[in-house]
Amino acid sequence: MKKRKASLILLLLLMLSMTSVLTACQSGDDSENKTTASEDKPVSLVLTLPTFSTVPQDVAKVQEAMNEISRKEIGAEVQLQIIDSAAYNQQMILMLASGENLDIMSGLFTYNSAYQKGQLTELDDLLEQHGKGIIDALGEEYINATRINGVLYGLPNLRDFASGYGSFSMRKDILDKYKIDTATIKTAQDVENVFKVVHENEPELTVVAPSSDSFLTQYRNFDGLNDDFGVLLNYGEKLEVVNLFKSDDYKNYLQMVRRWYQNGYISKDVTTTSEAVTTRVKAGSLFSYNTTRKPGSEQQESNMTGTPMFLVQTLDSFMPGSSVAAMPWTIPINSKNPEKAMEYLNLLYTNPDMMNLLAYGIEGDHYVGKADGTIGFPEGVDSKNSGYNLNMTWLLPNEFITKVWEGNELSVWEDTRKFNENAKKSAALGFTFDNAKVATEISAVQNVYDEYRKVLENGVVDPDQYLPEMNAKLDAAGIDVIIKEKQRQLDEWAAKK
Repeated sequence: MKKRKASLILLLLLMLSMTSVLTACQSGDDSENKTTASEDKPVSLVLTLPTFSTVPQDVAKVQEAMNEISRKEIGAEVQLQIIDSAAYNQQMILMLASGENLDIMSGLFTYNSAYQKGQLTELDDLLEQHGKGIIDALGEEYINATRINGVLYGLPNLRDFASGYGSFSMRKDILDKYKIDTATIKTAQDVENVFKVVHENEPELTVVAPSSDSFLTQYRNFDGLNDDFGVLLNYGEKLEVVNLFKSDDYKNYLQMVRRWYQNGYISKDVTTTSEAVTTRVKAGSLFSYNTTRKPGSEQQESNMTGTPMFLVQTLDSFMPGSSVAAMPWTIPINSKNPEKAMEYLNLLYTNPDMMNLLAYGIEGDHYVGKADGTIGFPEGVDSKNSGYNLNMTWLLPNEFITKVWEGNELSVWEDTRKFNENAKKSAALGFTFDNAKVATEISAVQNVYDEYRKVLENGVVDPDQYLPEMNAKLDAAGIDVIIKEKQRQLDEWAAKK
């Protein structure tokens, strides 16, 4: 019995020894195996951006084509979440607050509020370590323009930083139908005269609609300094912060849109409809909408609406102080892998194949090359039946490395660079207001503004009655405190330039 027990113990010791040897041998291979496994299984990232048209049907196909490149280049793949612009801000608020995984986010509509809530990752170290291509593409001046208190939370996208304000996109077929000479449309009054002709002849057609919540978003000759609660008038000519809502410019604007509403040019449901203006033009229910102009924008609007459009600009081209940081790309704190997220952004800023996929879809399916060097829809495909017609290069990280859509000059991206250089520039260019010290007042003022904004700025109510009422409430909510803090920060910023 004792011999048998001893034999069993000896056998167990031998087995244990062999197991240890095998484990040791395997551990030597294991690091290599783990590396291989890690390389084989790419990091999964989530990227969100809004669309001002319908969400493309072929998002999954385009996503996979992009992933084929990114898996090979940086060992990552992405899930594209393209969200209707009307729902984008609210959906981002929910995703950020819930801690849902979100790695890369277009900061359009969300940048300042996400910063204020501490929901954005600081990017300086990440950019230095994983974003060399971004630094080369953007340059320090533009990168620094998105800093808040010296810290980088977002990366500007390369695009038109200036905007041709006071612009309107109009259906050419309607203009031609009533023999309206587009060469005579130059001022806001000229635009109003066109509205009159169209309304008299097409009473069932909505004549004009705002392309966002309010016409004022694109109809402005002032620098709103991030939130419009304290602005620089006259295209930001002087660093003097004033109350926009007590200015003659604002009152004149309200009176203009009020006339449009009373004359029947604006639909009665202007404050409640959420359907994109481009979709409404496509459906034949809308004649025009306000927008901003830049090189190639007439073709862009024609592509988005699926019908030839004419653009007229009634105010000057202008680069507000916060324009560079208006729609930055960010990495939320929800990201589980911010390093890889920055690598992916670096790929978007520098890789033309990635940018063309995101911008235009798959070559052969969604676009083809043309003889003149531009691209356009394949035969039998148009904006209405294309499976991927995002058509928003201006929102993407670097439109300057994308192909040129037909109807545009091949020089459109170089023209855009020059457009930026020649536009009027705010004296506060590069200034970013940090509203943390007046967060309470900002919230209170925003609540008041939200109560009146849509009805006032879309002409639904009489400004003579409701503007004084709004101003009294804004005063009580602390707008002057915000203006004073803005002026203080602006003076400090100017002194350090």
